[in-house]
Amino acid sequence: MYSEAQRLPALDAEAIAVSRVDALLLACMHWAVHKRAPYYVGDARYYGGDRLIWFCDIHLLLGALSVSEHQEFVELAERKGLRRTCWESVERARALFGSEVPEAVFRPLAQSGSLAPADHYLGASGSYRFWADFRAIPGMRNKLQFLAELFFPPESYMRWKYLGAKPACLPWLYLRRAGEGAWKSFRTRAT
Repeated sequence: MYSEAQRLPALDAEAIAVSRVDALLLACMHWAVHKRAPYYVGDARYYGGDRLIWFCDIHLLLGALSVSEHQEFVELAERKGLRRTCWESVERARALFGSEVPEAVFRPLAQSGSLAPADHYLGASGSYRFWADFRAIPGMRNKLQFLAELFFPPESYMRWKYLGAKPACLPWLYLRRAGEGAWKSFRTRAT
């Protein structure tokens, strides 16, 4: 992405932005990630990727691409294993905003077939994504460190998360955190 970045001298001599093609791919991924991962508005946690502003971004980016950039986007989506994710994003933007896209260029995105690993990951359950992340960590020592930090985060984090708790309560805070995690997992599965 850095090699394709564009300079923004009007903003700052060092400012850069990703290319329009990369920006569109990121916008499509952003929508897909939040189908399963929370996003926050103020202190409220929300799930689901159907925020109109995200599809507006996709619509505006689609309209800004040249014909060759449309083709480059499709090739990039295929190369990154995000064909299905990008197709769903583009189709949703088209349905909401009537986005103009060259049919011949985007037809390859709609091809059926088995999902690429990236597409599968973005649409998978939280437990699958956790397992895939865990498997991707190199070495047993790193895997164990990941689990230790997940279940027993540093004391500084616990003090920040549970502001005002007395130092002697730290063991109970870890139990509280475990209970909250179990409850959240149960609620997610129930819905």
